[in-house]
Amino acid sequence: MVANIYNKENLKGISFEDKINIGTIPAGATIIKEIDLKSNEYLPEAKATFIVKISEVNGFNPKPIGIAFKTKKFEEPILKSGGLQNYR
Repeated sequence: MVANIYNKENLKGISFEDKINIGTIPAGATIIKEIDLKSNEYLPEAKATFIVKISEVNGFNPKPIGIAFKTKKFEEPILKSGGLQNYR
């Protein structure tokens, strides 16, 4: 079994593995898989929607799953000095 993940909005600034090998799931069993998401400074404030389509070797594919969440754009850090003095 394989899960294919699609970035529905083709949102820039977010990366992930788009294919995850699930392997064989025994009858009556449950498994949990995680999708690692990474963002960069180009991620906008938007709604991210992903579609997960699972392909089963015998053609018994479950319905696609939709996952949606809001993203927040990158904010540059603010660096402040705490009253440091120049010592020699």
